Amino acid sequence: MGKHIAILVGTQRSYPRDVLQGLRSFVTSQQLDWTFSLVRTHPGASFPENYRNFDGDGMIVQTTSMEFHRVLAVMQIPMIEILGKRYHSSRPFVGCDNGEVGASVARHFEENGFFKFAFLPVEGSAFFRERVEGFQRYLSQKGFNPVKLPMFVSNPTINDSKYIELLGERIAELEKPVAIFAANDEAGIAVTSACRLRGISVPESVAVIGCENDVTACEFSVPQMSSVAFNGLEVGMRAGALLDQMMRGKSAPVDPVQIPPLGIVTRETSDKLIRRDPLVGQAFRLMDENIAETLDTDKLATLLGCSRSTLHRRFRLAYGKSPGTAIRERKLEKAKRLLVETHLTIEAIASMVGYSQGAYLQTAFLKSIGQTPGQFRAARKL
Repeated sequence: MGKHIAILVGTQRSYPRDVLQGLRSFVTSQQLDWTFSLVRTHPGASFPENYRNFDGDGMIVQTTSMEFHRVLAVMQIPMIEILGKRYHSSRPFVGCDNGEVGASVARHFEENGFFKFAFLPVEGSAFFRERVEGFQRYLSQKGFNPVKLPMFVSNPTINDSKYIELLGERIAELEKPVAIFAANDEAGIAVTSACRLRGISVPESVAVIGCENDVTACEFSVPQMSSVAFNGLEVGMRAGALLDQMMRGKSAPVDPVQIPPLGIVTRETSDKLIRRDPLVGQAFRLMDENIAETLDTDKLATLLGCSRSTLHRRFRLAYGKSPGTAIRERKLEKAKRLLVETHLTIEAIASMVGYSQGAYLQTAFLKSIGQTPGQFRAARKL
């Protein structure tokens, strides 16, 4: 007999959309007869009136307010929380390991030679606090004392210009170079805005990594924002599996199911190559700007206004590889992200990264990682 599942989550950001995709993958892989009702929520939202008496079989929820929690607390159906435990402690939780998110950023900064650190907390949910606590905990164990910057509040009623001015003053006081962790991508963009206002170079003087890897926000920020990518697909699959067990009468686990992040997507705000050699950093920016074009070492050197030999020598010193190899790797990394994060066809992705045919992209993938683009996508979506 089929099951009816209500999904009460926000879909404004990349992470919850990935969770839903993971849930769908689980249902498809297990050939389950589930139907869904999706209600898009937002922070502070009230519980939707027409779901107070939901008579379905299960729920996937993001509890966004105490009122929301109180309604869920009296509903006698299996449900999984995917946001956090700010408003409750007993509901089964499947989500990102936020402490590990912060620790992973601290490790990344330390491995890239930083000795000065700061963090930008975000007001609101407990998971923001868990992220910065993980960052602080890792660094304190290594003998570092990161500086706390003024709390970021995501609220359009606040005078953003005054906050950015204050944040810029605090960043200007920090000893440079400094590595800053922002508890979400919006806060990270505030850091770069504050640096731009004060004339502080990013990433040469201030490296910044945000959190959640909201691709649109990160790639449209100036400079492009590095960020921690969550494993929303795995969260969705695990949430689906747990809900399935509960609907079959099995007891829910007492401990939360916490999924570690996928890793850090490095973009311009923390690119060590820009810090090491500005010419090489500019070359990478040009690669990204011309990712859909046919680009080789000669054309890249012309765009940079330097000789081919100079470009080759400086790439070898800063990157350890040739410009041609860097171009191919950049295209493949972009293709990999598109394969995982979108449903675009192989032909469309090939065109977007500068290959005239999908067959050429397939050859590049086979030579690089021994898989076709289709195999690479399938391995990360099942």
